Amino acid sequence: MFPELDGLMSGGPTAWLKALVEILLLAYLLYGLLHSIRGTRAAPVLVGVLMVTALYVFAGFLGLATIRSVIGSVAPYTAIALIIIFQAEIRRALRYLALEFVRKKRPSGAIHYEYEDVIFSSTQLSQSKVGALIVIERETGLRTFIQSGVALDARLSSDLLVSVFQRTSPLHDGAVII
Repeated sequence: MFPELDGLMSGGPTAWLKALVEILLLAYLLYGLLHSIRGTRAAPVLVGVLMVTALYVFAGFLGLATIRSVIGSVAPYTAIALIIIFQAEIRRALRYLALEFVRKKRPSGAIHYEYEDVIFSSTQLSQSKVGALIVIERETGLRTFIQSGVALDARLSSDLLVSVFQRTSPLHDGAVII
């Protein structure tokens, strides 16, 4: 049934090693893809594609030839459309995979947010009657909103937050995502 398995069974340790490397590489690529689309507009589309794929397989088990034929004839065009629609997400996923491959892992706890700075800057802005919307990203992904803003590669500080919300600041937008 699976000719690849016949070669694996008779190939010895090198065949097993090749198979293991291949599985690990595919798992890493799948993890990178899923991690990169988490919190973006591509995540619900991926769920929809998986549902249509499940419907296709389910229709095959039940012998529903018309549904399989319709989904099978539309599938190649859908793949091209998804590539065009989500080219930014695909580019970001490839960039993420490349950066993860070469990035040195940081020790746990190295990235943290100074909530005291957020509280202090909020107090300062409140006293000067300046409105500010400060959003702290947690479980819900905000990548869609982050993409449309200006990224600051800076350490979070109360001075930075106060300066962003000044009306004369070129970065003034009324909102910050941390």
